[in-house]
Amino acid sequence: MQVHDFGSRVISTARTLWHGRLIIPVVVVFLLVVVGACGPAKPTGTEYLGKWHLTATCWTGSRAECVFEISKNGESLVMTKVVDTCAQSCAGHEGIYTLTPEGNLTGGGGGPFAATMSFDKTKGQILFSRGGDLQYLSKTQ
Repeated sequence: MQVHDFGSRVISTARTLWHGRLIIPVVVVFLLVVVGACGPAKPTGTEYLGKWHLTATCWTGSRAECVFEISKNGESLVMTKVVDTCAQSCAGHEGIYTLTPEGNLTGGGGGPFAATMSFDKTKGQILFSRGGDLQYLSKTQ
């Protein structure tokens, strides 16, 4: 009788360990799926949409007022000039931009340097960078 009890205990323990080993990977996979689903959402770029104002320096040395409109075009965002008080002083900002996984916009118009825009949540402004120059664009009313 004791041998039979010992054998059934061994079989019972083996079954428990097997099920325990199987349940651990199932729980780990479940937790990874839950954490992945609750992770940060893919950026949409909606914070960039609308009209934005920039004060630039005109080729004459005076201040130029530039107003841009950023709109969605499929997966890209397009920045077009609405107002430019000094010919061509705002043209370098126009173009098609691609949204990065970090939520920045890259691309833009012509020229030797690609442009990057980053939305500053604390200021509610867009930080525009091209070729080392930094400019802030403010949302128009």
